[in-house]
Amino acid sequence: LNASDGKTLWKKVAAEKKPTTSVHSSNTYATETPVTDGERVYAYFGAAGVFCYDLDGKFLWQANLGTYRVFAGHGTGSSPVLADGKLIVQCDNDEKSFLAALDAKTGKEVWKTRRDERTGWSTPLVWKNKKRTEIVCVGGTHVRSYDPATGKQLWELAGTTGQVKATPVANDEVLFVGS
Repeated sequence: LNASDGKTLWKKVAAEKKPTTSVHSSNTYATETPVTDGERVYAYFGAAGVFCYDLDGKFLWQANLGTYRVFAGHGTGSSPVLADGKLIVQCDNDEKSFLAALDAKTGKEVWKTRRDERTGWSTPLVWKNKKRTEIVCVGGTHVRSYDPATGKQLWELAGTTGQVKATPVANDEVLFVGS
């Protein structure tokens, strides 16, 4: 959309196929918010995958991250984020939770880190604090931080409960999380 007047500049259909998962009646198959780096637009549609377009609407690449069962068939909701040339996707589900980094230019997997969590809908935070840049993910049992270059876990904090939906926020000194 044009930022000054809201007119549609381009429109694309990412996928048309029978859904492989269900969604809650208040959810859709396009819940996740797209993200841009000023050169490309990235949209994640859960089981349908990640789609990348340039700013003129030209399709660049697609990545399939898999189909996983989520709590009560509610569907997905965690939006992708960008960090250091990587598209980061948190995929917490009831089968095989993980955090993945894709090369933003090609869609190729850079790293994938297993997460010991169940279904959640929180979007990861790229936290640029006074010490370093971290990817912070909130789950149903822990808050965990990861190195954006390698996916290696940096630290964890226990105490979250339930199916997390809130996205963490921070300044350069303090991190705020909720569950």
